[in-house]
Amino acid sequence: MLDDYTHGLPTRGFVKRHQSKVKIAGWLLVALGIAAVFYPIFFTIATKFVVGWFLIVVGAITLYHAFNARTWDIAALSTFVAVFYLAGGVYLAMTPYSGFLGVTAILALAFVAQAGIEWILSRKRRPRYGWRVVRISAVISAILGVALFWIIPVNANWVIGSILGVNVVTTGMSFLAVVYLPNH
Repeated sequence: MLDDYTHGLPTRGFVKRHQSKVKIAGWLLVALGIAAVFYPIFFTIATKFVVGWFLIVVGAITLYHAFNARTWDIAALSTFVAVFYLAGGVYLAMTPYSGFLGVTAILALAFVAQAGIEWILSRKRRPRYGWRVVRISAVISAILGVALFWIIPVNANWVIGSILGVNVVTTGMSFLAVVYLPNH
Protein backbone atom coordinates (compact mmCIF):
# COMPACT_ATOMS: atom_id res chain seq x y z
CA MET A 1 0.00 0.00 0.00
CA LEU A 2 3.02 2.31 0.09
CA ASP A 3 2.65 2.87 -3.65
CA ASP A 4 -0.88 4.24 -3.21
CA TYR A 5 0.44 7.76 -2.69
CA THR A 6 2.89 9.94 -4.59
CA HIS A 7 3.97 13.16 -2.86
CA GLY A 8 1.06 12.78 -0.44
CA LEU A 9 -1.56 12.42 -3.18
CA PRO A 10 -3.45 9.27 -4.13
CA THR A 11 -2.25 7.49 -7.27
CA ARG A 12 -4.54 6.51 -10.13
CA GLY A 13 -4.48 2.90 -8.90
CA PHE A 14 -5.67 3.96 -5.46
CA VAL A 15 -8.47 6.03 -6.96
CA LYS A 16 -9.54 3.12 -9.19
CA ARG A 17 -9.69 0.75 -6.21
CA HIS A 18 -11.74 3.25 -4.19
CA GLN A 19 -13.64 5.00 -6.95
CA SER A 20 -17.08 3.93 -5.71
CA LYS A 21 -16.38 5.57 -2.31
CA VAL A 22 -15.03 8.72 -3.96
CA LYS A 23 -18.07 8.86 -6.29
CA ILE A 24 -20.48 8.48 -3.36
CA ALA A 25 -18.67 11.18 -1.37
CA GLY A 26 -18.63 13.49 -4.40
CA TRP A 27 -22.32 13.06 -5.21
CA LEU A 28 -23.30 13.44 -1.54
CA LEU A 29 -21.35 16.69 -1.31
CA VAL A 30 -22.97 17.99 -4.50
CA ALA A 31 -26.45 17.05 -3.22
CA LEU A 32 -25.85 18.64 0.20
CA GLY A 33 -24.45 21.76 -1.46
CA ILE A 34 -27.49 22.12 -3.69
CA ALA A 35 -29.78 21.64 -0.68
CA ALA A 36 -27.87 24.38 1.18
CA VAL A 37 -28.28 26.76 -1.75
CA PHE A 38 -32.06 26.17 -1.84
CA TYR A 39 -32.53 26.22 1.97
CA PRO A 40 -29.89 28.70 3.12
CA ILE A 41 -31.40 29.76 6.44
CA PHE A 42 -31.80 26.14 7.58
CA PHE A 43 -28.18 25.36 6.71
CA THR A 44 -27.00 28.60 8.32
CA ILE A 45 -28.68 27.63 11.59
CA ALA A 46 -27.42 24.03 11.28
CA THR A 47 -23.85 25.25 10.72
CA LYS A 48 -24.07 27.57 13.71
CA PHE A 49 -25.47 24.74 15.85
CA VAL A 50 -22.66 22.34 14.85
CA VAL A 51 -19.98 24.98 15.48
CA GLY A 52 -21.57 25.66 18.87
CA TRP A 53 -21.49 22.02 19.90
CA PHE A 54 -17.92 21.71 18.66
CA LEU A 55 -16.95 24.58 20.95
CA ILE A 56 -18.80 22.95 23.85
CA VAL A 57 -16.82 19.72 23.37
CA VAL A 58 -13.54 21.64 23.10
CA GLY A 59 -14.45 23.58 26.26
CA ALA A 60 -15.28 20.39 28.16
CA ILE A 61 -11.97 18.79 27.17
CA THR A 62 -10.08 21.95 28.14
CA LEU A 63 -11.90 22.07 31.48
CA TYR A 64 -10.98 18.44 32.11
CA HIS A 65 -7.36 19.40 31.43
CA ALA A 66 -7.67 22.30 33.89
CA PHE A 67 -8.79 19.97 36.68
CA ASN A 68 -5.81 17.72 35.99
CA ALA A 69 -3.21 20.49 35.77
CA ARG A 70 -0.26 20.19 38.15
CA THR A 71 0.07 23.90 38.95
CA TRP A 72 -2.51 26.53 39.82
CA ASP A 73 -1.45 28.94 37.04
CA ILE A 74 -1.98 26.31 34.33
CA ALA A 75 -5.27 25.32 35.96
CA ALA A 76 -6.44 28.94 36.07
CA LEU A 77 -5.51 29.66 32.46
CA SER A 78 -7.04 26.42 31.22
CA THR A 79 -10.22 27.12 33.18
CA PHE A 80 -10.43 30.62 31.67
CA VAL A 81 -10.05 29.22 28.14
CA ALA A 82 -12.54 26.43 28.88
CA VAL A 83 -15.15 28.87 30.17
CA PHE A 84 -14.65 31.01 27.06
CA TYR A 85 -15.18 27.99 24.78
CA LEU A 86 -18.14 26.74 26.79
CA ALA A 87 -19.85 30.14 26.87
CA GLY A 88 -19.37 30.67 23.14
CA GLY A 89 -20.51 27.14 22.36
CA VAL A 90 -23.62 27.36 24.51
CA TYR A 91 -24.49 30.73 22.98
CA LEU A 92 -24.10 29.46 19.40
CA ALA A 93 -25.81 26.11 19.99
CA MET A 94 -28.73 27.35 22.08
CA THR A 95 -29.67 30.60 20.33
CA PRO A 96 -30.57 29.58 16.78
CA TYR A 97 -31.37 33.05 15.42
CA SER A 98 -28.41 35.03 16.72
CA GLY A 99 -24.64 34.91 16.54
CA PHE A 100 -24.48 34.81 12.76
CA LEU A 101 -21.77 37.45 12.45
CA GLY A 102 -19.14 35.48 14.36
CA VAL A 103 -19.87 32.24 12.55
CA THR A 104 -19.76 34.09 9.23
CA ALA A 105 -16.30 35.42 10.04
CA ILE A 106 -15.09 31.95 11.10
CA LEU A 107 -16.50 30.42 7.92
CA ALA A 108 -14.84 33.11 5.79
CA LEU A 109 -11.48 32.28 7.36
CA ALA A 110 -12.11 28.56 6.83
CA PHE A 111 -12.88 29.11 3.14
CA VAL A 112 -9.71 31.14 2.62
CA ALA A 113 -7.67 28.43 4.38
CA GLN A 114 -9.37 25.74 2.29
CA ALA A 115 -8.55 27.71 -0.85
CA GLY A 116 -4.88 27.76 0.08
CA ILE A 117 -4.83 24.04 0.76
CA GLU A 118 -6.67 23.21 -2.47
CA TRP A 119 -4.29 25.46 -4.42
CA ILE A 120 -1.31 23.58 -3.00
CA LEU A 121 -2.98 20.23 -3.76
CA SER A 122 -3.70 21.29 -7.34
CA ARG A 123 -0.03 22.24 -7.79
CA LYS A 124 1.06 18.87 -6.43
CA ARG A 125 -1.49 17.01 -8.55
CA ARG A 126 -0.51 18.75 -11.80
CA PRO A 127 -0.33 17.35 -14.50
CA ARG A 128 -2.33 14.36 -13.23
CA TYR A 129 -6.06 13.87 -13.55
CA GLY A 130 -8.41 16.43 -12.06
CA TRP A 131 -5.87 19.09 -11.08
CA ARG A 132 -7.71 21.84 -12.96
CA VAL A 133 -10.99 21.18 -11.17
CA VAL A 134 -9.20 21.23 -7.81
CA ARG A 135 -7.61 24.55 -8.83
CA ILE A 136 -11.02 25.94 -9.85
CA SER A 137 -12.44 24.81 -6.50
CA ALA A 138 -9.57 26.64 -4.76
CA VAL A 139 -10.30 29.86 -6.64
CA ILE A 140 -14.03 29.62 -5.92
CA SER A 141 -13.34 28.96 -2.22
CA ALA A 142 -11.10 32.04 -2.08
CA ILE A 143 -13.72 34.20 -3.80
CA LEU A 144 -16.45 32.93 -1.45
CA GLY A 145 -14.27 33.57 1.61
CA VAL A 146 -13.55 37.14 0.55
CA ALA A 147 -17.23 37.66 -0.35
CA LEU A 148 -18.24 36.53 3.14
CA PHE A 149 -15.98 39.15 4.70
CA TRP A 150 -17.54 41.88 2.55
CA ILE A 151 -21.15 41.01 3.31
CA ILE A 152 -20.87 40.03 6.98
CA PRO A 153 -22.81 42.97 8.40
CA VAL A 154 -25.57 42.91 5.81
CA ASN A 155 -26.92 39.41 5.23
CA ALA A 156 -25.27 37.06 7.70
CA ASN A 157 -28.49 35.17 8.46
CA TRP A 158 -28.92 33.54 5.03
CA VAL A 159 -25.55 33.97 3.37
CA ILE A 160 -23.73 31.27 5.37
CA GLY A 161 -26.01 28.55 4.03
CA SER A 162 -25.88 29.80 0.44
CA ILE A 163 -22.14 30.27 0.24
CA LEU A 164 -21.47 27.06 2.17
CA GLY A 165 -23.68 25.31 -0.40
CA VAL A 166 -21.71 26.65 -3.36
CA ASN A 167 -18.44 25.70 -1.67
CA VAL A 168 -19.63 22.17 -0.93
CA VAL A 169 -20.86 21.73 -4.53
CA THR A 170 -17.47 22.73 -5.95
CA THR A 171 -15.66 20.46 -3.50
CA GLY A 172 -17.92 17.57 -4.50
CA MET A 173 -17.27 18.32 -8.16
CA SER A 174 -13.51 18.15 -7.53
CA PHE A 175 -14.00 14.69 -5.96
CA LEU A 176 -15.97 13.59 -9.00
CA ALA A 177 -13.39 15.04 -11.39
CA VAL A 178 -10.68 12.87 -9.87
CA VAL A 179 -12.76 9.79 -10.67
CA TYR A 180 -14.38 10.70 -13.98
CA LEU A 181 -11.79 12.79 -15.82
CA PRO A 182 -9.07 11.10 -17.83
CA ASN A 183 -5.42 11.27 -16.88
CA HIS A 184 -4.71 14.35 -19.04
